[in-house]
Formats: sequence, C-alpha cells, structure tokens
Amino acid sequence: MNQRKWDWFSIVFGTLSLKAFLYFWGALHFDFTRYPEENWLSIWHRWDTRHFERLAQYFYSPQGLSPIDHEFLSHVPPGYPALIWAFTKVGVPLLFAEFFIPIFCFSLASIILYELVQFEYKDRGTALRAVFYLAIFPTAYFSQMPYSEASFLLWSILCLYFLRAKENLFVACVFAFLATTTRWIGITLFPVLGLQGLIWVRQKKLSLIHLVADLLYPTLAVATFFFINKFYYGSFFAFREHAVKNQSIVRVDSFPYSNFIQEFSNILADPIKHFHNEQFMFTLGWGTLFLGAITLLFLLLIRRLPWQLAVYGLSYLLFVSSLSWSISTNRLLLLVFPLEVGMATVRSRILQILYVLLSFSFLLYFTQVFVRGAWAF
Repeated sequence: MNQRKWDWFSIVFGTLSLKAFLYFWGALHFDFTRYPEENWLSIWHRWDTRHFERLAQYFYSPQGLSPIDHEFLSHVPPGYPALIWAFTKVGVPLLFAEFFIPIFCFSLASIILYELVQFEYKDRGTALRAVFYLAIFPTAYFSQMPYSEASFLLWSILCLYFLRAKENLFVACVFAFLATTTRWIGITLFPVLGLQGLIWVRQKKLSLIHLVADLLYPTLAVATFFFINKFYYGSFFAFREHAVKNQSIVRVDSFPYSNFIQEFSNILADPIKHFHNEQFMFTLGWGTLFLGAITLLFLLLIRRLPWQLAVYGLSYLLFVSSLSWSISTNRLLLLVFPLEVGMATVRSRILQILYVLLSFSFLLYFTQVFVRGAWAF
C-alpha cells in the first residue's frame, strides 16, 4: 500500500474512531435513568432531524402537519432529504440511511480535503493536520447525526477541489449545484466560481458562452428552491414570509457583523453576568464569541491561503454574520473549512497544541450539551 492510500485509510479509520468515541461520550453524559425510553443512538436523533426525515418520506406535503410545522419546511432545501430518500428506495432502512449518509460524507470530505491541501502545499503533514483540525472542530459532532452539514461540506470541498486541482469549471459548478440544493449557504461558492471563470476567459482558457452555461447549474439550484415554494406554498418567497413570522427560522436579516457587534458589545459591558446566563450563552453568546474568534483567526491566516479558498471563506463568513439566529452560527462555522487549511500551515508546536486542546475541549463540552437535549447546539 502506497503512502497516499495508507493516509486515506488512516483518515477514514481516525474519523470513524472519533465518531465512535463521541457516541460513547454522549451516552456517558446522558441520564438514561430519568429517560429510560432513550438509547445511545436516539439521543442523537433530535431537533431538525425530524424535519429532514419528514421531507425524505413525504417531501413538502402538508398532510398530517400543523401549519407552523409545514411552514418551517419551506426554508429547508431538498438536497439532504433527497439523499435519504434515494437510500430508502434501494432498501436501506430509514434510520440507518439518516446516520450513514453524514458519516460517509464527512469521511469522504476529509479525504478530498487531504487531496486539496496536498495539491496546494505539496506537504503531507499540512494535509493531515487540516483533516484532523476539521474532525475536532467544536461542533463537528453535527457530522455524525441526521443533519445536512456533512453532505454540504462534501459538495463544497469537491467544488473547490475540481476548481483548483482539476481546473474544471463545469464539474465545480455541478458540485456547487449540489451544495446549494443542500443548504442555501451554497450561494457563497458563486463569487469564487465567477471570478475564476472570468480569469480563464481573459486567459482564453474558457469562452464566455461556456462560462455563462456552467454558472447556470448552481443558479438552477436556487431556482428549484423558489419553484418548490411556489408549488407547495403559493409564493416564490414563502420561505421569507414564514421566517418573518417564525423566529426559529434562520434568515438573512442584517448587514454583515451588525448583530455580532451589538451582542459582543453587550458581553463586554458585563461579561460575568452574561457567562452565567445559560439562556443567553446558548442562544446568542456562544455564537457571537465563536463568530468573532473564527473571523479573527481566518483574517490572520488568509494570506496563507490560495485566493480561491480565501474568497470562499470571506463570502461564507459575510453570509453567516448576516443571519438572524445565532444558535445556528456554531454549527455553520464548521463548514468554513479554509480556516482549517490555513491553520494547518502553522508550524509552531505550541500554537498547534493550544489549538487542539481548545478545539477538542469545546467539542467534548458541546457534544454533551447537545445529547442532553436542552439546546439544539
């Protein structure tokens, strides 16, 4: 077995081992005596998982749903539920498909990230560190339960891998289409695709007609979502109307970082009070602190990144910082994988150890918070 294949095997084995440990860690911190109807797997089947499961079985049909639950589905793209549906159609049990898909996608995404970093830096150690940092990100546990983060991560890394390593805009746009049908936030891939395409047009590597044709693919993902809203809810912008009424629906509602500045100022005004307020910390507090820390770290590392990854990372952070509900910020920051790429280039042992200790400690803490079911964190 050559070195690269051995590294692939090590990445998959390490990823699965960490996932198994987190399942054990979650069970260890759950009160099964108080909730005997739960088991080690069911404690991970929480919150939005029921919405993805519903869409996989009945798509956007309102039958059997309360109006508020049906309206909630209007902002959920169909990509991840469609994957679950496809697995069940070939005989895979629903629950198995729900858990297998994210774990498989995250494992494959880790291998593609390894290949991307190898291409960029020609250094095995840097590539392995990037994969390891991604695996221990504080909210990486969202990649082992029925949520769409892992599949989005796979499509977005594949998009940039084919754009950079293969210089294939068409295939990159196809993966951008898959990313955007998985999460709205996939539109943050559009700027880097457009800029790279224009550069290739100027270099005469690509015609303008082919550029426009390729960019139509990710645009179709947005159009598909609008038509789903029109067909099932009567309006192309029904998801926006429902988000205004339902504070549980994440939406773009501010200028980038305006909410962050407001909440961070509140924390600075009385940090002791806010840190002891669990309601605040698990709705606004942790999201604000994580967004600030990730943004600062990303800006410090941005010059270490190829411009394509830098543009994507900036676009993504600007989008996330414009969202309304900070409780989702924490898991969405898992998807800023250029941060792990930049961090992997840092050679200081002290900084590497400090980063690992902080990240892994938060991962363990937030894992036990999630499985207890008090917060969708």
